[in-house]
Amino acid sequence: MNTLQHRIADLKSATTPSKDDPEELFAVLDSLAAGSLDTPSKDRVPQNEVEGCQSQIWFTFETVGNLLKCTSWSDSLITRTIVSLLAKTLSGVPIDDLEAFDMTEFLEACNLQDKLSMRRKNILMHIGLKLTLPSLKKGDSCA
Repeated sequence: MNTLQHRIADLKSATTPSKDDPEELFAVLDSLAAGSLDTPSKDRVPQNEVEGCQSQIWFTFETVGNLLKCTSWSDSLITRTIVSLLAKTLSGVPIDDLEAFDMTEFLEACNLQDKLSMRRKNILMHIGLKLTLPSLKKGDSCA
């Protein structure tokens, strides 16, 4: 099991007990997201903004050596928690581990697969599609 697979398994273990209570689940997700890196104001520019959501979302990623570094920020509390948790889960992961990354698996591990609007799911899937090895090597953004 690689680093990313361990992190996804840890998410599932942490969220499963509260999966049937949305308020409790959100509190658990919010605590798990604590300590993630916010996208600095200077990087909240159109090229880093994720398009297609009513909320404003910025998600940046870069490689530092062989490791992924992600930052995120949103003006919506729910969305901020989810993208912050995604950024925290992926930051520090070797980029080769991303071959196994599946956004649906991330949402299921967070027990969010049936709790998000289709629009929010689509936005997250868009971010997931950008997190591919060719995109990272080209230096693409999430916009």
